[in-house]
Amino acid sequence: MTYNDLLKDIEKLIGLHLHSIRPGAELTVEAIEREKCSLSLRNVQGNLRKRSLDEIRNLWNELQKKRIVHVDGFLHGSGSSRNQPETILANLPYIEWLKYNGKKHLAYVEKSTHEFGTLREMNPVEQIGFCEMLAKIQNKQHFYSYAVVTNDIKQCIDGFNKDALFGLTIIEQGAYALSLPNNEVLFLSADKYKLPKGVYPILYDREISGKKPIIKIDDNLYYFDKIYPIDVLFAGGK
Repeated sequence: MTYNDLLKDIEKLIGLHLHSIRPGAELTVEAIEREKCSLSLRNVQGNLRKRSLDEIRNLWNELQKKRIVHVDGFLHGSGSSRNQPETILANLPYIEWLKYNGKKHLAYVEKSTHEFGTLREMNPVEQIGFCEMLAKIQNKQHFYSYAVVTNDIKQCIDGFNKDALFGLTIIEQGAYALSLPNNEVLFLSADKYKLPKGVYPILYDREISGKKPIIKIDDNLYYFDKIYPIDVLFAGGK
């Protein structure tokens, strides 16, 4: 199924009152302007606003690749009302929703299980397979190319991701990962991790268990060192 097929299906939602997974955030799709790459949406208060179709496209690509996505985490930093693209996709007949570790996720089930303009929470039996899939994705070691250490993470991320073209993952408070076409970049809070501000290449496969200070990020260990004249983060195991 292509992105153009998806847009054709979203056009079938135009004029429908779409319920949201989070109650109270209902909306109506008023129009799709493909040439302007935008959606016109009316919220429950009657306010009309436009959103970029890039968000939908990027979420769809992620669903095609992994079949499951945490929308809030994926779109973090791209603007407010992140539930709106979530609501649009969840109202398509081949997308269901579920909660994993208390967080809402969308799942691409590859078949029609409910009507256009309706929601369907995945049944508990089917959730098992998707939760196992998500656990494997999350347990897979990430290899980051470099880390950006700053006291203004949002400004730095916006600089990299001003058009919201890339997916952003919340690793933990003060740590984020941005998925670029050929690599992943860490954004770290200088205050939290007690690191000098700057850009650090990340190197792997070095014994760091006896080194101090050890930085722990999402249960992975990192060690700061200087290879003259470059500051480097070395990544090891858990």
